[in-house]
Amino acid sequence: MKAERIPKPALAFALIFVLNAMPISAETNLDTSGSKADMWFDCWNCPYQCHGDADCQAQGSMITKYRVFTNDLEIIYAVYMASYTGYGHWPARYPQDLNYNPCADFDRDFDVDDQDLAILENWHRRTDVPPDCPGRPLELLPMDPNALIAGSTYTIEWTDVPSSCPYRYKLTYSIDNGENWLLMEPNEVFGMCSFDWIVPTVDSNQCLLSIEDPIPFIYDTGLFVIGDTSDEPFIIYECPATLTGDLNADCYINFRDLNVLGLNWHIEPSFQTLATLAEQWCDCGNPYDPACSY
Repeated sequence: MKAERIPKPALAFALIFVLNAMPISAETNLDTSGSKADMWFDCWNCPYQCHGDADCQAQGSMITKYRVFTNDLEIIYAVYMASYTGYGHWPARYPQDLNYNPCADFDRDFDVDDQDLAILENWHRRTDVPPDCPGRPLELLPMDPNALIAGSTYTIEWTDVPSSCPYRYKLTYSIDNGENWLLMEPNEVFGMCSFDWIVPTVDSNQCLLSIEDPIPFIYDTGLFVIGDTSDEPFIIYECPATLTGDLNADCYINFRDLNVLGLNWHIEPSFQTLATLAEQWCDCGNPYDPACSY
């Protein structure tokens, strides 16, 4: 293999590596069958990983613990050295290079390269590493519509990586803007990206949905829950009994109700029902609309 110049950051890491007599391992057990857009690695769920914490373990003395320390240098240096011992290349790229280690890919661009070395060097032996690295992008899709009728069925949808949604998902809802959370029935679904929810019989404009992986990512100082919550509150409302012109039970007065009346006119004509429908329709016919009196 043609010799290449070792970057200065790598020389510094190599020196630290030698002084600490650390063993080198190029084994990653990497699955290279997936595409980049549909790939996520468990160690990316670590809230410190994007700052150089490759193993999500703090190390140091009894007095001072560092999130980014020589244990992390060992991991990225093993990737670097593998390019000189026949295991792969530098930069190590996913999926073609077997020496690629996602835990050392701190900027998560599917390359372990000089940028990752710089990230580690920046946070090495610092005590202010923030736990703000994003976890697996499990996200609820926006609500449509933003007002649901109690007793109706609404399809909750979400996106995940991989896009096939192969995990278990815990679904909950709140009617008091997140103060309390209620389990849906069933409270867990498996291997699907949507769920048909029977909307509960409540009246509230402070409703939220939540989805999470019931198995959190465990690291040395705590748990990292992967999930998402509605971006803004939505409404659940009951259709009032006074809305007697609502002939198709969708809690609106519109042409659909007029159509129901017309289809049944030859069986049971009712001018009173027609008058009621017209009156409530002219009064806007939607009980959630602030201009309505029903």
